[in-house]
Amino acid sequence: MNRCNELEEWIEEYRKDRIEKKSEYLANNLSAMELLFYEKLELLIREQTILQESETEREVKYFYLCRLMSSEYTESYEAVLGLSNQMLYLDEQKSQVYWFPHMIYKNIQMDMKEVEQIVRKKFLRLEAAELFYLKRKLLGDDWDLLQKCFSDLIKGAMDVFKNRSLKLEKELVVLSGNYMDHLQTVWHGDTERR
Repeated sequence: MNRCNELEEWIEEYRKDRIEKKSEYLANNLSAMELLFYEKLELLIREQTILQESETEREVKYFYLCRLMSSEYTESYEAVLGLSNQMLYLDEQKSQVYWFPHMIYKNIQMDMKEVEQIVRKKFLRLEAAELFYLKRKLLGDDWDLLQKCFSDLIKGAMDVFKNRSLKLEKELVVLSGNYMDHLQTVWHGDTERR
């Protein structure tokens, strides 16, 4: 077993406990995340509506959340929210905004201090790369939590899509994943206005 795997194994219990506490906190405080999420959504809808005025055949098919892998290195922890037609990556006029879900990442530095204390009890010398490896594990857990919050937020956002003059395909597909990677469908909804 290589050393990174040993380190990861050593903090496994901490990670489980952290995920459980954070999940409960986020479930109880999701409304605090909604405000900024809906602000970003309104910006996207406004931009796409303007584009549709000049391009009559343009209909939105995808709404997506993407993790920017570089944000782990820059410590910006931003994600991208976007709207696109059926061409997705080839859509030259997709709309995207950066979203910093503060509630998800706000304690990462304190969490890393705890992780470092835990691993230093067993491992005397720690390399910066090893600590970064562990930080990426915590950030991966946070990304999973963010995707769950996103799924919960989008269900409530369908009315926002339906109550605007935005042209939508019959079904809006909601995707999530790493930026410019294979995105997974996390939800889809009927866009017919009733």
